[in-house]
Amino acid sequence: RLLESVVPSAPGPYETEAFLTTRIEVLGRPFLKTSVPIKMDIRYPICLVDATSPSHMGHGETVTISVQVRNISKSMLIGGDPNEKGEIAHPAEVFVELDPKLVAKDLCVGRTSLPIHNLKPNETQTVTLDVCLDRSAELCERLSWRAKIIFRKKFIEFATGELRVSPIYNATCDARDALLFVGKHTSRAEYLCWMRLFDSLGLKTDLWDTERYHGISFDSTTSEHQEPAITWVNRYCGKLLVVPFHRQE
Repeated sequence: RLLESVVPSAPGPYETEAFLTTRIEVLGRPFLKTSVPIKMDIRYPICLVDATSPSHMGHGETVTISVQVRNISKSMLIGGDPNEKGEIAHPAEVFVELDPKLVAKDLCVGRTSLPIHNLKPNETQTVTLDVCLDRSAELCERLSWRAKIIFRKKFIEFATGELRVSPIYNATCDARDALLFVGKHTSRAEYLCWMRLFDSLGLKTDLWDTERYHGISFDSTTSEHQEPAITWVNRYCGKLLVVPFHRQE
């Protein structure tokens, strides 16, 4: 029997190798030249295929964390016998650990366990978890989550992700003194620095998220102007526009 693997410390499947050597003896005398070395690749029968979520979300929105798992073995993975309460033990479960400022919807408080049902060989199954923002989540914060596979009560693999808290532009409100453009490279610390600068100058500021709206004034997904119902264009004539420079962009 192979030794149990250690608790995973980095994302990705558990993979290792085992080396076996045959040994032949006749009347207690070993025949060393007849030994055959064998290398075996060792993995768990179930693995994570993908774990994704949108890159950002705003207050009042709900997004979905999606986790795909696959049976890479040649055997059917089935659950165990029902317990005293009649509950069937599933062959595997996905536990999603959330930042305290992320709230799981339609689940009991503190429970983010998603069962994996019986899996045929090479079959893939997808489980999802809907989350929203807690009131304490602040703009440009990055909130992390981690999806863990539990196979036969053992933690075998995990994947991680994060959600950025993005602003939602309100085109129905009056334009303010300045418009600050933020995006996927804007950190919480940088955002606070800009806010303190504007406050010291007595300027009221609005925010436009270039990742949420796919650009500054053009939508990069359609190569057309932003919809009039949501755009800042024509509302900030003669006002201050601030576009921070990010080398990554």
